[in-house]
Amino acid sequence: MAETETLSTGWEPEVLATDTVSRSYVTDWAELNYELAAPMDAAYRDDLVVIGDCSSMNSFLNTAMLIHPRAALDPTLAVTRAQQFFAEREGGEFLVASPWPTADLRRYGFSLMGCPPLMLRPAGGDPPPRPNGLEIRRVETLEDLRVFEGIETRAYGENEFRYPDTILDIPRWSMWVGWVDGDAVATAAASLAYGITRVEWIATLPEARGRGIGEAMTWVSTLLDRERDAILIASDLGRPVYERMGFRALQRFMLWTAPRGTP
Repeated sequence: MAETETLSTGWEPEVLATDTVSRSYVTDWAELNYELAAPMDAAYRDDLVVIGDCSSMNSFLNTAMLIHPRAALDPTLAVTRAQQFFAEREGGEFLVASPWPTADLRRYGFSLMGCPPLMLRPAGGDPPPRPNGLEIRRVETLEDLRVFEGIETRAYGENEFRYPDTILDIPRWSMWVGWVDGDAVATAAASLAYGITRVEWIATLPEARGRGIGEAMTWVSTLLDRERDAILIASDLGRPVYERMGFRALQRFMLWTAPRGTP
């Protein structure tokens, strides 16, 4: 190999997004956020970062995803672009997500949200019986979506979740609400893209926890396509449940948050 030849990291634009399951996950997360924000003229991409700003009060809907390891090793350019982009719009805090360890972003005004594990479950298998009384319904209408958002807001104890209504029009994206005795108590979602099932937004209200409802919701997402591996980022609360289902940790993400207008 010539000394001047550039080594490939597997994250260059010309490399297939399905090169690794980690890249599949990163690409789908970034692309979905971009797709939701683009109609509002609030999306941006280059070779280092993909940004989608839904002007939400919840940072997960205002995300800058680092898509090349160079952006984590020397984050100055990508982080500065993200700060400038979000400063031009109203909303809550924004999130910078990286599948690699980053430099310390506290010097840029960020706070570390956490380093959650990315977990993979091989395709196939059968779920256990659902808890008695649990009915799982697909989110199909705006009314359903508002119910979904209300559960997420209460379950996570975060600022209000509010998705663009256009999320209902994205074919690869599915959402469900779990009901018990007429009460909406849990959520789940999944995206089928780039060869994987990306499991997202598993949440159960505090009063309904400890009954296997969250696990049942996770199974619905996980087995949306039985021929695909399922992948998710776990919370500390959910990790034991996912491990019991057969998920195994691959690596950790770094999640940073900052208020808009951070210098």
